[in-house]
Amino acid sequence: MTLEKLQRIAAAVTASAVLLLFILVGTLVYQMSIINGKRAKIEQLNAEIATLRQQNEEVQNDIDRWLNEWKIEERANELGYVYERDK
Repeated sequence: MTLEKLQRIAAAVTASAVLLLFILVGTLVYQMSIINGKRAKIEQLNAEIATLRQQNEEVQNDIDRWLNEWKIEERANELGYVYERDK
């Protein structure tokens, strides 16, 4: 091979390597942006889960309170209901 052919081959290999490097870096940047977007979504969903758990606990406490006999009696008295023995 002549020196000119070797220089062309070296230039082609170098250009191909640089092009491959840019493609790989571009893919890496794209993938990192997708990962960061997914992380933000996960954090948002975790915050929503925490809020929903707190609301669930509050509702469960309300249910427990309303299942107590005194609360049922109190509400019945508000509605005008009385026991037979109270008449």
